[in-house]
Amino acid sequence: MRMSRRHFTVLMLGTAALAGCQQAGPAPTAKTDAKPVDGKPAAPAAAAPATTAPATKTDAKPAADAKPAVAAPAKPQQKDNLTIAVAGEPNSLDTTNELGNVGVRMHYVFHDTLMRRDFFDGNKLVPSLATAWKRLDDVTLELKLRDGVEFHDGSKLTSEDVKYTFDRIMDPAARSEATGYFAVLGKVDAPDPQTVRITTKSPDPLLEQRLASYGSWILPKAAVERMGWEKFVQAPVGAGPYKFVEWKREAQLIAEAHDRYWDAAPAAKRLTFRLIPETSTRVSALLAGEVDIITNLPPDQVETVEASIDAYVKAVPLANAHVLRYNTLGFPPLADARVRRGMNLAIDREVLVKSLWRGRATVPNGFQFAGEFGSNPDRPKLEFNPDKAKAMIQEGGYTGDPVIFRTSPVYYSNGRQAAEAIVEMWKKVGLNAQIEVAEQAALGKLDEAGGLHVTNWSATSALGDPDGYLWRNWGPDNNFQKRGYWKPDEFNKLGQEARSILDQQRRYASYQRMMDIFEEDAPGTVLYIPLESYGLKKGVDWTPYPIYYFDPRAYNLKVTR
Repeated sequence: MRMSRRHFTVLMLGTAALAGCQQAGPAPTAKTDAKPVDGKPAAPAAAAPATTAPATKTDAKPAADAKPAVAAPAKPQQKDNLTIAVAGEPNSLDTTNELGNVGVRMHYVFHDTLMRRDFFDGNKLVPSLATAWKRLDDVTLELKLRDGVEFHDGSKLTSEDVKYTFDRIMDPAARSEATGYFAVLGKVDAPDPQTVRITTKSPDPLLEQRLASYGSWILPKAAVERMGWEKFVQAPVGAGPYKFVEWKREAQLIAEAHDRYWDAAPAAKRLTFRLIPETSTRVSALLAGEVDIITNLPPDQVETVEASIDAYVKAVPLANAHVLRYNTLGFPPLADARVRRGMNLAIDREVLVKSLWRGRATVPNGFQFAGEFGSNPDRPKLEFNPDKAKAMIQEGGYTGDPVIFRTSPVYYSNGRQAAEAIVEMWKKVGLNAQIEVAEQAALGKLDEAGGLHVTNWSATSALGDPDGYLWRNWGPDNNFQKRGYWKPDEFNKLGQEARSILDQQRRYASYQRMMDIFEEDAPGTVLYIPLESYGLKKGVDWTPYPIYYFDPRAYNLKVTR
């Protein structure tokens, strides 16, 4: 596929998908004179974005090698409204349960965490609502809060809000999916209004990373108690750069800049997230100048956007794998692991990458992200062997029952197209596979009841460690196990141990065995790690991240016309 070198931008930093293509970006300009202190473990390596470098291939050279532009950069402006066309919307704005792609996009707009991953500087942790932190011992972390932070309702951030946020996550009655991140927490204390002390049940090598990741957005205790949780998650109050204005379901969500935000004012006074599920309509809206950014731009539409004089493309290799999930316990035809392994052997992932992604995705060596802790370059590639697949499905006692692959039409880029192709591959090896397309909300209800046979999913490496995807997505605190799809005793024991010891060699060995179990028991499979593309209007400078946050803060969003 031929692409314009003038416009197409590929962000190529040390990501799981394309390890080794690395470049540095400008440091964010957060207003802080404090630094994290004492004994904080180094952040694990993880995928990160980069400054833009013109490229037509994924082996693009760093921007540092490029010649400087002749023209002077345009002066940044503040835009009255920035419109982002999105392919899907979350069921709610619940920061502890809506942890899928479309949910975390919005949480990052409304909320801040105690510390923040700097995606421009090797994913190191930098101050956010906390200005400093230190380890008091192996199980105790103390943090000092930023003074003068205000929530959107005008209330002041205190340590009681932090304590409330994590106490609620750990309350079994809350049924929080974020519990999977923080099951190691023992207690959270608030010794004074500006001090938080977190004690874990056992040593946690990733505690600081957890506090900068999914589920850890700090909520105002008083507002939640005043509104009630069900109302709060429809109109949240946070401490982030934008405050909630209104949400018209299946149409748009509007946010306004928080005029008392602790950091620099963002480049847009208002954000409008407009729901446009159809790809062609989203692209047309961008080219017509009706929207400023579009998400979920598939590879076959990249050239269309690149051909415009008014738009361009940015892409990022994701720290996210597209995967399949199987119902191993509640659907008898898939109860035998040999059937599930046979299904995995029947999938030609390289054909999917070539035909659907035009080569703009990679097939990993097993369920891992290259360059991160726990990854093993010697792990075999995922095998494609239809003859072996057919024999294994027969050996597993499969008798021809329909196996329904349910998918949303738009939730994942190329999700429906991949499902259609995989169903045909399964039919060739003797599986009575069928596809059913339904809206994400309907799939969610069926999922809650444990009623899915097969579905697509994704796994984001949120911590740069298998704890953040292998354990979080497939462990006992995730809904996959809670809803009765899988229950692997050895896997659970190893994962629990790996997150509660500081011996990295033992942790590595545990993760290797967990990856083996994942392949042997086959509760699902990895398909590929995609390159995610976005379309932008000229004059809008915004950088996507390897996970699905939409970051509109001043250091990451600039408008020049």
